[in-house]
Amino acid sequence: MRLILLLCLSALLIGYAIADEQPKIRFGEVLAESPGTKPVFLEQNRFAITPETLYGLVVEKPSATPFTLSTIHFIPRQDGSGEFNKVASRMVEAIGSSAVWLKPLQDDPTGIYMMEVYVDLRLVTTIEYELYKVH
Repeated sequence: MRLILLLCLSALLIGYAIADEQPKIRFGEVLAESPGTKPVFLEQNRFAITPETLYGLVVEKPSATPFTLSTIHFIPRQDGSGEFNKVASRMVEAIGSSAVWLKPLQDDPTGIYMMEVYVDLRLVTTIEYELYKVH
């Protein structure tokens, strides 16, 4: 009976350790950024196509162990077909936190975009967001 109890407690502790390792992901518009500090962020998923717009995500992992971050971007095609072009980012190694910043270009299509976020080669979330033109 004690062996079963010990096994159950061990499984719970391992489960908590794994849960603690889940990365925290914030996505939104970057309002201010200074090197060496956390960015001032407005969490949202709709962005104007302007030269001033800077948006993206911050991934924070609680432990001090290195991790890799990569993304795959699904960009709506210009033809309005509802299909996407896929663009993969390069993989970066980080400790503690890492970020992916994006800046829309004037000729970017309006519409719904998606970004798959991979931490240590594992898909952790898919973010859907919209770019729109200001008239």
